[in-house]
Amino acid sequence: GLILGSGGLVGRALTKRMAEEGFEMLHVRNREHIDLRVSGALDEFNATHIDYCFFLACEVGGSKFIESAEQDTQLGIIESNLRIYQTVLPYLAHRRIPFVFTSSYLQGTENSYGVVKRLGGGWVHTL
Repeated sequence: GLILGSGGLVGRALTKRMAEEGFEMLHVRNREHIDLRVSGALDEFNATHIDYCFFLACEVGGSKFIESAEQDTQLGIIESNLRIYQTVLPYLAHRRIPFVFTSSYLQGTENSYGVVKRLGGGWVHTL
């Protein structure tokens, strides 16, 4: 399996639990590890059979950025996440890798994070 966002709160816990249960997982911790905003970022996994994926990755920047009133900050969060979706979702669809796309309770908030997570959820439903 593959965990995208294994460096986040949920991702760290999931990665640890999967290892404890004996699952061998590939993972992408964060953008310093593999930048999912870059087209072709997942190509290094092309030679590997991936049975399933946990798509937890999201560009948040921390709570101070989510709640920022700065328009450039909010647009940056949306742009970064759209680029992640443009890289990851076609890759998973093309390779026919089943995946779980998840979010936090913040999906329902009226900020850039909530908007982009609802957009991602809608995109996922079209696949």
